[in-house]
Amino acid sequence: MFYSVEQKCHASKVKNPESPNFNEATSFTYEVALPRSSFFSDCGPEEKHCLGPPKLELPQLPYATQMVCDSFAANTEGVYYSDLKETSGVRLFNYKELCIIMSLKVGKIHNRWMASITVPNEPTKCVFVSTVTDQILRTREIQWDEYVKRVLELPEIGSIVNTEGICIDGAKLYLIQEHLTCVTFESNIRSNQQQETGSVGHEYSSADVKRWTVDILKGLELIHSYGLLHPGLSSRKILFTDQKIPKLYDFCLAEDASHKVLLMKEKMVCSRNQLAPEALSRNEYSTASDVWSVAVMIWELLTGSLPFPSDIGGTLNKSEQRRIDWPIKHNDIRNERVMDCWQEEFSLRPSMRQLRLSFEENVSSTKTGNNSGDMNTFDMYVPMKGIITTDDTNKKSNSV
Repeated sequence: MFYSVEQKCHASKVKNPESPNFNEATSFTYEVALPRSSFFSDCGPEEKHCLGPPKLELPQLPYATQMVCDSFAANTEGVYYSDLKETSGVRLFNYKELCIIMSLKVGKIHNRWMASITVPNEPTKCVFVSTVTDQILRTREIQWDEYVKRVLELPEIGSIVNTEGICIDGAKLYLIQEHLTCVTFESNIRSNQQQETGSVGHEYSSADVKRWTVDILKGLELIHSYGLLHPGLSSRKILFTDQKIPKLYDFCLAEDASHKVLLMKEKMVCSRNQLAPEALSRNEYSTASDVWSVAVMIWELLTGSLPFPSDIGGTLNKSEQRRIDWPIKHNDIRNERVMDCWQEEFSLRPSMRQLRLSFEENVSSTKTGNNSGDMNTFDMYVPMKGIITTDDTNKKSNSV
């Protein structure tokens, strides 16, 4: 409902040229229609007669608000130069603190270097530095910034290369990770073949194979939970340290996996030993594709050889399929779940978690051997997020 207000203004100094009496002041009347809510918002019922037309000027900012803004600006003046380690657990290095030692890779997606970091009051550290190429930076085909963010969010785990921090130089964002004294899993397997003439891969015990497999599966399960995948996963893409610990690296965002598959296929001739069938034929990549590839790696670890002929890609005909028999030496850790990882239909493959649990259950059963009846019941129970200490073990033994 609108209300009209009539107000007469006597323009004593304004003269109307069209008036018969040009020299006389002209009076005029106008009406203003406004909603009641805006018109009577600040006045009481007894003050309605004093209202005039609304003011069209913007309100002035209160002085107190300006003081708050000035105070906030003063407190955040040094944010761009602060050490992020103090606030978010991520360390920001100055580019001048990096000393590039040698180039490790110049590729279509990444450039990588070995470098050293010299920080005041800290020992010099050798690191692994990586960033995207200038072309990727321009085209944004790879979401590098989001990938770095996810990697920084990953918790520390033994089977993934640790991140030291980041470095920003102009438009370039560098990811800085630990440098390890290591070889690849592939080179370690090949060296075992040379040492063990006529007995391929037989130097690895079943206990070693189980431990390394579970560690790698834990790492893959973790990166999957953060929206990361590992196209091209193989024994070449797993590092093996002097302490005999496997380390994963060089994964990517799930959204960028298909693009990475395309680049892989341009660079090399791929077979089922490198990519799952859906990746070979349709450039599709998912967590199930990682399951396929990790099973290939497990088989290579068990036998020292790849499970599929290198000249076969895409869909296998029945005549081309061959039976893959579990190696006799490792029958004590036989796991049929590995065979399920090579299902043509990716929805029928086990998840990374299911595969890991199957190996962990296998580990528990092989530890008991034929004396399962002598096993202490407390040894089979591990509290959630708990840590078993030596004191806890002694208490359990004494209680029995």
